Amino acid sequence: MHRVYADSEAPIDHMAFCRGLLMSREFTATTPVFAGPTAAWLAGLRQFNPAHVHVLVARREQFGPLQRIRVHTSKNPFDDETYTTDTQLLATTKLRTAWDTTCWLPAEDSIEYVDAMCAAGWFTPRQLRAYAAQRPSVRGSVRARKVVALATSNSASPAVSRLRVLLQATQLPAPRFNYRFPHDPNMLLSFAWPKAKVALEPDHEPDTMAAVTADDDRLKRLLDAGWIVIHATYRHLYGDAFAALERQIRLALD
Repeated sequence: MHRVYADSEAPIDHMAFCRGLLMSREFTATTPVFAGPTAAWLAGLRQFNPAHVHVLVARREQFGPLQRIRVHTSKNPFDDETYTTDTQLLATTKLRTAWDTTCWLPAEDSIEYVDAMCAAGWFTPRQLRAYAAQRPSVRGSVRARKVVALATSNSASPAVSRLRVLLQATQLPAPRFNYRFPHDPNMLLSFAWPKAKVALEPDHEPDTMAAVTADDDRLKRLLDAGWIVIHATYRHLYGDAFAALERQIRLALD
């Protein structure tokens, strides 16, 4: 960060960038509120590593482009929706954090955060929807409400959350989410089109041989039952290949 330095052997994580922001010359005259993805990280959502430090400042403050920092303005950033973290940093409350994240990030990114927050027990999807209904219309709020409407506490992974948003934006028939395989009620399919016998699953890396065996057995049982199993890879979800995945699903359903 500009004019902020650290020892070359010091661990540089998101907390280091938060503290570096407070030391930077641009923020010495104001007290920023850490918000959005950064507030989520500070509250314990460490599976995500935000690319930028997100802060709220009063609307009268003026900042130019800053490396690794996203400055957002608020009429009153120091309202009752802020608190002091255990590391003595000022941050937004969890519901406000979720709302800001959905307003600021693309829908396929913010749904990963929101589902993880619900799964962590920070709030229920119903509480989040009630909160969103009371928020004024601001930039990004239309997209945010669409994301909030999809929030769930039982998403198996960030990849599954992301797929839900990406699929909704297509013209494909709506799949069943967390569908129970008829031949084994204990087997849940992330996405399924039961009439066409098509299942869509995000790829993952099994961490043990037992997990590999379980995955192989799961795939065999689906294929034996006449199902088509499509795997969503990292490139489909985070790269430039989602259109190819959509075509693959469409062909399987036809």
